[in-house]
Amino acid sequence: NEIIVSSLANLTPEIPIISEESDIADYSVRSHWQLYWLIDPLDGTRSFVQGTDEFTVNIALIESHYPILGVVHSPVEKSTYWGAVGVGAYRSLAEFDEPTSINAGQLNNSYIRMLISRSGMNDGVEAFKRNLEADSFTCEVLRSSSSIKFCRAAEGTVDVFLRFGTTSEWDTAAGQCVLECAGGSVIDLDNNRLKYNKADTKLRNPKFLAIGSGGLDWQRYLPEK
Repeated sequence: NEIIVSSLANLTPEIPIISEESDIADYSVRSHWQLYWLIDPLDGTRSFVQGTDEFTVNIALIESHYPILGVVHSPVEKSTYWGAVGVGAYRSLAEFDEPTSINAGQLNNSYIRMLISRSGMNDGVEAFKRNLEADSFTCEVLRSSSSIKFCRAAEGTVDVFLRFGTTSEWDTAAGQCVLECAGGSVIDLDNNRLKYNKADTKLRNPKFLAIGSGGLDWQRYLPEK
């Protein structure tokens, strides 16, 4: 955390920073920010403690409540995904590897790859799956940790990522930018893009869908509120 924060402060001293591991400025201060960095130096803490490779470093630049630059780095895989508005989304699968463009896909059959977090199965997710299956879709439920889930949707290896549990803004901003720049979308259950720098002191997100594959009205299959 200290290395990332100090590096960003040296790079852009005029841009404030929010980090999961640092004190968060009061909303009376933050409400005046048009541009700021939002970082999570260790996303997927449980995976890190358990010794798995499913943890990431997340860095996002937020402008007027939405991410315009996002970087998701997997230290174990040595892979990096990044996206920038107006530029596109890219990945490097090894250190110093030449980045390649990535694009979210289109659903063109009845087989759906649905990604959730390791602890993400709940009544809402079960109902979403049942609604799809009732409409003759076959669903494969995959599990993963950290913001790498957004990247899987951005590169087209899964169709949709659901998160109906608790998350904070630093968990999602970088991954949202990567996915949106790849052509996907990240929306709450009212079909609104996830928004950042909210008044909530804990910067909590609503439940959301991260959509990698277009061509389907995913909202239609959400459980009733």
